[in-house]
Amino acid sequence: MASTPSTPVNNVAVAQPPPTPTVSRARARESGGTPPRQAPALRRTITNDSLPSDFRMPTINMRETNAQMATLTGRDLPTGVLPDEAKVVYHKVYSGRKTHLGHVALLLALDMRKAVVCMCLHTQPQQIGKEVMNVLNSKAERDGGAASPKDRWPGITWIGIDETNLCKKTPYLTKMGWFATPDSTKGAMALQKLIKQISCEVLSSNMPTDFYLAEMNVPDQAIEKTKVILDILSRKITIDVSVEDDNEATQGEDTA
Repeated sequence: MASTPSTPVNNVAVAQPPPTPTVSRARARESGGTPPRQAPALRRTITNDSLPSDFRMPTINMRETNAQMATLTGRDLPTGVLPDEAKVVYHKVYSGRKTHLGHVALLLALDMRKAVVCMCLHTQPQQIGKEVMNVLNSKAERDGGAASPKDRWPGITWIGIDETNLCKKTPYLTKMGWFATPDSTKGAMALQKLIKQISCEVLSSNMPTDFYLAEMNVPDQAIEKTKVILDILSRKITIDVSVEDDNEATQGEDTA
């Protein structure tokens, strides 16, 4: 009886993975190779717990800081509408279907004690100023008021083209604009009434323009200079022609 052939067995050699190379820690002079690269030292992270015990933070008004971040200023507006340092108190942006013409701005200059130095009404661009005034004058006349701004807004003065560039010496005034002071309006209450009246006329005129009411601080050292410019623009400048004695003249030369 024939024997059953046995099933052939395939002897397959399984290759082992190569060993993972390790960095030799032997010194260079012992191994003869390049010394191993040392790991960078761990840097200590400074936390609140590691600050000196006498460390003190200055007092910070978080609410006011966040409010200042959210405040609209001249930096956020198109160039020329308001100075960068001006803070917008009220604004109304035109969003109708008419062609947007520009901006009407009313800027109050305040000293460090919040007293009004002056206010200035102007437009941006300046070229629309004449037509803006025509619209306001016509509306006032239809409503039974005076057509002339000088009659309707007591104490206000038109700056004009400012040939001597006085407005360039102060950021609180704009050529071709209209300005008023507490002195020209005969008091703070009258000036406040004027500001409200102008704002009301502009906001109710239906003009396709944005309106901004803003304030800006005048440093104490700039008050006198600003008042001199205001007097010149108001045509109220007074020249001192009093006689000076020799001592005063000498002192003036020494000071110069």
